[in-house]
Amino acid sequence: MSIPRRRCRKEREWLTTAVHELKDAGWKVRFDKQKEYRGGFFGYCIDQELHVAVGRRGWFPIFVHEYSHFRQEQEGMWVRAKDTNALIRFDEWIGYRREIPRYRALEACRSVLGCEYDAEARAVRLMRYKRFKSVDLERYIRGANVYLWSHVMALKYREWFLPAVRWGKVRNKLTLKVPKWFEALYVEKCGCLRTSKARGGSRDKSR
Repeated sequence: MSIPRRRCRKEREWLTTAVHELKDAGWKVRFDKQKEYRGGFFGYCIDQELHVAVGRRGWFPIFVHEYSHFRQEQEGMWVRAKDTNALIRFDEWIGYRREIPRYRALEACRSVLGCEYDAEARAVRLMRYKRFKSVDLERYIRGANVYLWSHVMALKYREWFLPAVRWGKVRNKLTLKVPKWFEALYVEKCGCLRTSKARGGSRDKSR
């Protein structure tokens, strides 16, 4: 699929430059029209591919986030033996596909959370500097906080989901400090997930 068009010239020019940068580094860039799966992923631990679903609204800042992971890799932040293995361990542990000691789960979560927080911070700085017209930066930051907090809660309760929240309750500044109301909401949802699991339901991994 070709590079999606953007109405804003600044966004169009930056997107084209970013795609060329990725390809020059040997990466595949895939823009998919489907809406069902999660918004995007950075395939460092599988193959060199950046994949974003453009069939859903708000895909552009998701691309910026995944591009930030690419910049991490280029700058040597992603250490294959450490961070990618941590990502796999954490995902398998959350999905009950692998049992590891609690301290190993904590190490893996810290590694993943560190990379995700850095990627969110990079994305916010870039979008603030570029002043992309289509991006509601405050809303993006609130969504990023929910995403980061869910990692912290996933470690504590061994369940993963992104809860629907009232955006006005979420801070518009990046933070890893989870508010009590968010944890209460997460615990309530975890109870539903465990009941579903006991009945043979599948684990909710929506992102």
